[in-house]
Amino acid sequence: MFLISNDSIRASVSNLYGVQYGIYKSYEGIYFTEHYTNYIKPMFMEEFETFEFYRSFKPKNYQQFITNKAYKRVIRYSIDAIQTFIFMQSGLKENVEKLISEIDKELI
Repeated sequence: MFLISNDSIRASVSNLYGVQYGIYKSYEGIYFTEHYTNYIKPMFMEEFETFEFYRSFKPKNYQQFITNKAYKRVIRYSIDAIQTFIFMQSGLKENVEKLISEIDKELI
């Protein structure tokens, strides 16, 4: 078993997992649980004849759907949330790669 004796690496691991990853998981939970359950799923069930993810989306009334301001807000929020996920994932990936490099240097 390896113990991390380098205080800087130990702090980085703790920060990455305890803080950064925790914030990401919290945001993910809010989006995927609350936003999907409260807004996305009801919108699909109400306004779409079919909604098979990655296959087919067919609105009951396309014109009515695209002019609905409430649905535009839901979709706009969804796009913003996904962009935030991508940004957060990119930052996490960068920090993990940096930490792996630091650990590799320490092990040499």
